[in-house]
Amino acid sequence: MMIIAWFLYGFFYFVPLVHIVPYAQDLKMTVVAAATVMTLIGLIGTFGRICLGFVSDRLTNRVTFIISFVVMGISFVGLCLIHSIWMLYIFAIIFGFFSGVGILLTPIVAEYFGVRTVGAISGIMVAGNCFGGAIGPYSAGVIYDSTKTYTLAFIVCAIGGIAAGLFFWLLRASRQ
Repeated sequence: MMIIAWFLYGFFYFVPLVHIVPYAQDLKMTVVAAATVMTLIGLIGTFGRICLGFVSDRLTNRVTFIISFVVMGISFVGLCLIHSIWMLYIFAIIFGFFSGVGILLTPIVAEYFGVRTVGAISGIMVAGNCFGGAIGPYSAGVIYDSTKTYTLAFIVCAIGGIAAGLFFWLLRASRQ
């Protein structure tokens, strides 16, 4: 369940990183304004990594993943409704902050599988994430080329985010 969630995370995480600038341009935003959205996702993501580490110490890694994935999934629904640069910035702040959850991969693998296998299992998880990261943006591009809109692609990402949260929710609490 964890690797499926991690695959889905790669799928929906990389879609906005590849397609947010063209999406913003479709909304008649300047290239500079669209590029600032990417910058904001990155900057807020750095802050999110720090904050979500503290949050996971209090709520557990599992709960932090559930919340983060579901919030990122829901943020894609909002992305479908955006009509201004300020709304796109709000998406960037929410998505960027919670995308920082990726930093918790190693701790949750250690929690569930022990420290002896952390490297091997983390490597498998990262491979799954990379596979999802390759398929997600490509799929979003195919959907856009077919429909001339990102709406369906963003809905697929919303479902992926919520499903990833559901897979972590279905994990039993760790033995520690």
